[in-house]
Amino acid sequence: MESLIKDPAIQDALTGKITNQIVTKNNVADLTDQAAGALAQNGLPPISTLLRGVFGSLASGVQGFAHSRIHKIITGPRMENAWAQVNRVASQQLADGEHYWGGMRAAPFTSRSPGRDLQGRAHPRFVR
Repeated sequence: MESLIKDPAIQDALTGKITNQIVTKNNVADLTDQAAGALAQNGLPPISTLLRGVFGSLASGVQGFAHSRIHKIITGPRMENAWAQVNRVASQQLADGEHYWGGMRAAPFTSRSPGRDLQGRAHPRFVR
C-alpha cells in the first residue's frame, strides 16, 4: 500500500494549509504598512507611497513563493520518510497508551481498573 503522502490530493491539501498558516502568521499587509510608515518618517515619502502601491503584487508574490517552496518540500523524497516516521511514533504512542492533550500526558485508561495502567500499576491521571 502506497503512503498517503504520495497522493496528490493530500499533498495539495497539506501544501495549502501550511501556506495559509505561514501567510496568515506573517501578515504581509501589516509588515508593508510598517515599512512604508518607517520610510515616510525617515524622509522617503515617495518610496513609502510606491511600496503601498505595490502591496497587492508583493502579497501575491510572497504567497506564491511560499506555496511553491512548501509544495516542493511536501512532494520531495524526504517527506515520505518524515511522514512514515511520524506515523510510526504516533502508532507506538497509541499502542503504549500514551495520549497527549494540550501539552499534558494522560495515563492510559482501562475498563478493568481506573487509575491503573495496562500492567495494573498505579498511575496518576495526568503527568506533566
